[in-house]
Amino acid sequence: MGLRKLFRRNERANGRKTSPKVLAVWSPAGSNTARFSLELGQEIALYTTVALAELSCQGIPRLGFISDVTEREKCAETALLELEKTGYLSLSQLIVRSDRMALLPASVYASPDYPVINRISLQTLMDYPVKFSNTARKLGYSTILFECQGQITSPMTFFALKNADLVLLVVRDLDDLAFTLLNVRSLLQLLKAPLQKFCLVGDLDSLALADINYLRDEEGNVLGDLTVIRPSPGEVAELLWPQEGRQVQEFSKKILWAGGQNG
Repeated sequence: MGLRKLFRRNERANGRKTSPKVLAVWSPAGSNTARFSLELGQEIALYTTVALAELSCQGIPRLGFISDVTEREKCAETALLELEKTGYLSLSQLIVRSDRMALLPASVYASPDYPVINRISLQTLMDYPVKFSNTARKLGYSTILFECQGQITSPMTFFALKNADLVLLVVRDLDDLAFTLLNVRSLLQLLKAPLQKFCLVGDLDSLALADINYLRDEEGNVLGDLTVIRPSPGEVAELLWPQEGRQVQEFSKKILWAGGQNG
């Protein structure tokens, strides 16, 4: 399995089993992945500490609505403005949901016609993912989870993907899959990254995926197959963290299923 191959390679390099320290959830086709990211963050918190950051490259506050966060100051826009003005990121804006999980969503009060991101310099947008990761680790969060909203031309999304140990590519249908494979091929060339860095997450028919989840280069040579897993946050977390490290964690219904019931 692709994920396990990646971890076996890390074991050989480091002499021990490693879990990803930075994950990115991304839909190149633009699907809303906020709920999946939120639920994955909750599952990760059963194993370790996690900070979930929404990179609102499109200015759409999806995570805030999903998690029912209505804070005006504790949001990604305030953090970006702090970094822009001072060159420093305190992450005092983090919303702590438990002793093992914190969120930083985009503001639900964001202006759709003039989002804050339009007032932020390119350099700040490029620096933000790494600075967020470094600061969050200093605050005690061992795993960083990015909810990516943009395209590979969006600075925050691109540098989150670049610095992630694992990119979870959410696909909804075959059209999504075709565009996703094109993006992965481009990223393999740009980042010089191994194919195992990327993993498809989707409910598509497994037989159809088995025929088309492989990548080819521009000359038509097969680069390899992408790992495919079901969109179950619990199953993803179990693949990435040892089961013996799991702990019982209580979350309020608000954080678990804000805005609706499961199913």
